[in-house]
Amino acid sequence: MQYKIKKGDTLSAISRKLGISIKDLAAANKIKDVNKIQAGASLIIPQPKKKKSSSVERVKPQEKKETKPKKKTKKREPILPINVRQFLNPNQDRTEEDLSTEEKKALKEVIARSQTAERIAEKKAQGLDPNLIEYKDYATTSEGSQYADVDRTSDMSVGDLANKIQNPNYNLKTFLGQATAIPQEGGGYRVVDTFDFKPQTEATG
Repeated sequence: MQYKIKKGDTLSAISRKLGISIKDLAAANKIKDVNKIQAGASLIIPQPKKKKSSSVERVKPQEKKETKPKKKTKKREPILPINVRQFLNPNQDRTEEDLSTEEKKALKEVIARSQTAERIAEKKAQGLDPNLIEYKDYATTSEGSQYADVDRTSDMSVGDLANKIQNPNYNLKTFLGQATAIPQEGGGYRVVDTFDFKPQTEATG
């Protein structure tokens, strides 16, 4: 590409007009004195040099993704009460995790009932372990007949038995029976069946 010098042109004016530096114009046309150019002469116009791209990349800040809290999977409630499940599968070890929500609530009430000052004093007077849970602590029968719904289940009608197994206290009474509520250092109790046997598996030992 060439540019014909007009009268009144200067190299600096041509440089600005074409967007080419004076240094590049002078070098391409071998001009020693940039202030001396002749009208009518032609100038070789070099290709403009490409600007070097910056090596610094613009980093976009990463958008923080909102992490939704994981939903706790709700424990499925067992269909059958604990005593019926134990009857159907007597060799399976049972822990607190096997109890339904209502049965866990009932167990806490039974322990609390067995550990009142009155009950502890009563058990001590009889020479019993104060941490013992007795049949009367389940409160499923009237005072003095706490064995009636355990020993005489064969005398119950189907309707009475069906009503009984809807009572979580009765289910615990016939599943756990007499037990010991051992106080724990961190609070709460560990309940041990009075007739506890060696567990079938190490997992529940």
